[in-house]
Amino acid sequence: MSFSNNKSSVETDKELEKKITDEATLPMENIKITDSDTDVKKFGGETILTSFDDEKKIQQNILHSVNGDDLEDHDVEPDAPWYKGKLFTVCIFILFVEMCERLTYYTIMGTQRSQLTTVFHYSNSQASSINAAFGILSYLMCVVGGWVADSLLGRFKTVILFAGIYIVGVMFTTIASAPTIENLALYFTGTMALITIGTGGIKPNIANLGADQYDLIDGTPRQNEREKKAQTSFFNFFYLAINLGAIIAYGYLVTLATNGAGSIPQKWGYFSAYAIAGVSMFFALVIFLIGSPKYRKKLPGGNSLGGLFYYLVESAKKSTKGKFALLGWFGMCLFLFLAVVQAFILDSTIATNMSYTSLAVALVSCAILCICHKENSHLDGIAEHKEGIMTVLEAKGTLDTIPTLLIANVCFSISYNAMNGPFQSQACQSDLLIGNTQLNGSFFNIADCIAIVIFVPLLEFLVFPGINKLKGSPVTMDQKLIAGLLASVLSVLLATVGEYVRRSSPILTFTPPVYSHCAPVDSNGVGVEMSSFSSMYMFLPFAIMGLGEVLINPVLLHFSYDQAPPRTRSLTQAFNLVACGALSNGFTAPITTALAPYYTDNLNDGHLEYIYYVSAGVGIIGIPLYLYFSKSFKEKDWEAIMAEEEAKKKALEKSMTKRDSELIY
Repeated sequence: MSFSNNKSSVETDKELEKKITDEATLPMENIKITDSDTDVKKFGGETILTSFDDEKKIQQNILHSVNGDDLEDHDVEPDAPWYKGKLFTVCIFILFVEMCERLTYYTIMGTQRSQLTTVFHYSNSQASSINAAFGILSYLMCVVGGWVADSLLGRFKTVILFAGIYIVGVMFTTIASAPTIENLALYFTGTMALITIGTGGIKPNIANLGADQYDLIDGTPRQNEREKKAQTSFFNFFYLAINLGAIIAYGYLVTLATNGAGSIPQKWGYFSAYAIAGVSMFFALVIFLIGSPKYRKKLPGGNSLGGLFYYLVESAKKSTKGKFALLGWFGMCLFLFLAVVQAFILDSTIATNMSYTSLAVALVSCAILCICHKENSHLDGIAEHKEGIMTVLEAKGTLDTIPTLLIANVCFSISYNAMNGPFQSQACQSDLLIGNTQLNGSFFNIADCIAIVIFVPLLEFLVFPGINKLKGSPVTMDQKLIAGLLASVLSVLLATVGEYVRRSSPILTFTPPVYSHCAPVDSNGVGVEMSSFSSMYMFLPFAIMGLGEVLINPVLLHFSYDQAPPRTRSLTQAFNLVACGALSNGFTAPITTALAPYYTDNLNDGHLEYIYYVSAGVGIIGIPLYLYFSKSFKEKDWEAIMAEEEAKKKALEKSMTKRDSELIY
């Protein structure tokens, strides 16, 4: 393995190699290595603050290479115990932030619809559209967060800054939810502005910061392979942390919000739930800062968003395909804008027409982007960016990921988003009573979370290894994604069956009437009575959707990191999250608005199953679409590619220097 691309700020590679060569005849323990707290390396456009141990490992590997030794033979160090691995000594601080951020986000996401209908008197369909718009804005801001990390602050400082904004947003939301205040403007400022910005800064960077802790280039081949496997496992545990936070949110806080608990009266429920979530987010930031001395921190690698935009514009100047690609990106931005705006329009006719328009724009834009970026040869021949912030190779590699991220995310997440609206509405008109207490419809999201906590280790340690042993090869990314799409279709079909049974079941009759606490109320304060069909049935579709998540989301998180050039990883992860949250919610919001006549405040007067049919249809269509576009994608080892490019660059510089010296003489 060549280490010529790892140039130290303290001494050059040649000086380091000479120093090690001179000492090659000495016993290993006598080799003197400069001890410094941190060192700086450049790799693939990213600057990495490395520890003294990292530099020592590099020097030892160069020594073995100079002596002509086989590096594998020296890698006899046994695996460290699991509790001494990076996951539990370094990444645990990062995972804690993600757990608390998701706890807070899902508490607000899971109660927003019911708060808007019961406290601020929005209709069922409009509250669901605003809830979808909240998701769109949260994930759309990931582009801003990725740009800030890549261009200005790096991932570590970006997480700190946006976590602070997030905490202020939760504080505003909490104050606005106090029954003595109930201020809608303050509530929207906290949720739709500050929390969405905070989410956008944390989400594209926190997973990548964890993945950065694993060194895939500086060890022996066996050590690098071990680090790569550990990094893959990190993404599974990262998703586990997400759902541990969600379990707390859906298992306790959403019910606290709508019902109160113990000494907390019902009218103070939203205030109390948000206050608890905000305090957890504050402690998460404190814990994150405590762990900071342990982190490998990558400094900004350049304006990757600006670099990518440069190549898109230049390709549009030279080819028809480039023009269509740029048109597709413009259409995508227009679609997201329309999807957010239509959620707040009160006139149903205007909102419906805008929904159809945004859906048409979305379908055309997604089709154009998938076709144009299926292969990106139209970028060939473009002059390299004059500031060197991105190469043509890096731009092509980044754009290569677009069809996979678009198709898999959108086709899965449209079904997934049913959990945040229709699934909860269906549960809210089922029998929620447990004694004298009512559950909240959002409570059943806990089944999704528990399923994930169960299925992650089950698949990782039992099912996947078992399949590997049976067929002699590992389960592929394609197989996981297709299985995840099928699980999402099964989930909404099970919900469809439940809705037919619920609607045909008799209404629970009490004197005086007992209304659902999470179903809409009219202007006179009259609510909706519950069906005698048990809400416990909803555990089933929620749990099956959890299985689909395990097979889709961690895979795409890892894909966005592993298959993106090092300097565009935050940007690629941001697009993955935009496709997952913003684009899918962008489809969900107009679909919900368009089907509003069937998604009524009282579900017994409508046809909720129509939304399920659309969701299942998208999931089914997504399978052949994904298979078609995935055939053209070629997996890349970016660490090796960038090392090779760096070697070519140095060879060219050496050749130019030699030629210039010959001309002088």
